[in-house]
Amino acid sequence: RYFVSESVSELAQQRLLALNKEYYGRERKKPYKKSGPPSTLRKKKPKASEPIQQVDLFETSESSIKEKQPGNKWGGNAVDQIYAWLEASEGKWFTRKTILKGSGAAMEGWEKAIKELIADGDIEQQGSGDEARYRAKV
Repeated sequence: RYFVSESVSELAQQRLLALNKEYYGRERKKPYKKSGPPSTLRKKKPKASEPIQQVDLFETSESSIKEKQPGNKWGGNAVDQIYAWLEASEGKWFTRKTILKGSGAAMEGWEKAIKELIADGDIEQQGSGDEARYRAKV
């Protein structure tokens, strides 16, 4: 084991104390400023759009628990999700990763969906492989 001599330890503590006092003095001289517009200072809780259905503690019925439906506001299959998201993106080019993240489509449905959309003429592709970019035809 290594030990620091007491004189070195005291010197380090004195230097740290001096540095701490210096920073404290700098912070006290700065005026207090609120950052950002007032609306961003306090975040309001979002209101629930629909009441949450609570299940009874002793209820055993499986039908009483709502099952989560796959998909999002654009539908449940990858073709609908990808196409709707690209259409809403006003003709901009996007990578596969960005499209999947933005549309909420599952990675498993990507290949089938993109081939179908290109074959139908709904979207166009620029480049190939990982460098490929896609957009809805305008």
